[in-house]
Amino acid sequence: MRPKYTCRQCERNGIESVVKTVLMPAKPRPKCIATPSLLSLIISCKYQFGLPSYRQKTMFSDIIFELSRQIMSSWMMRSTQLLEPLYICLKESLLAEPAIFADETPLKVIKVEKTTSYVWVYCCGSDRLSEKTNAFLYDYHNSRAAQCAIDFVDGYQGYLHVDGYKAFELTEAKLVVCLAHIRRKFVDAKMIQAKSRTGKVDLALNLIGKLYGVEAN
Repeated sequence: MRPKYTCRQCERNGIESVVKTVLMPAKPRPKCIATPSLLSLIISCKYQFGLPSYRQKTMFSDIIFELSRQIMSSWMMRSTQLLEPLYICLKESLLAEPAIFADETPLKVIKVEKTTSYVWVYCCGSDRLSEKTNAFLYDYHNSRAAQCAIDFVDGYQGYLHVDGYKAFELTEAKLVVCLAHIRRKFVDAKMIQAKSRTGKVDLALNLIGKLYGVEAN
């Protein structure tokens, strides 16, 4: 909406009045109907909440708004150019932190050479609102090779919290083992232990539980 203004007093007195029209708001892409809010919704739904484009198309159709998958894909690809400076800034902030977290997860992608691709995630900070730096960055690769991690954390020598995947051992970071993964092994041992017995497994789970309590506070 672009409001238009004119002087009614001038019109009543027969004086020529110039019509002023509010300028068009800045758009992410020239001659594109997509607003920043719409682009944010499409990108977040797909990459944060795992909602494929065809489901988003159905969702928009249900509210009487036709939007093809091809258009959404085009918008997302063009948005990468706009978001790249922000991504670089966030990456610099993340790698400046004394400790970061990393993990990789498989991702199925249509029409690629390999049947399984991977999204590597790197993050820092807390999942609660605080003054600390909170950043989550995703790095897509059609591979699970160690070079993917090496390239992303190039030169980082802080603490890197990971699940034990060997690829991270080839980086310059100081590795910190994931306590949740350690706990799983004790839980597995607990399951095969006689229910009437207690032992080192119970002691370990109790100590880990106390550490969780410290983290919660």
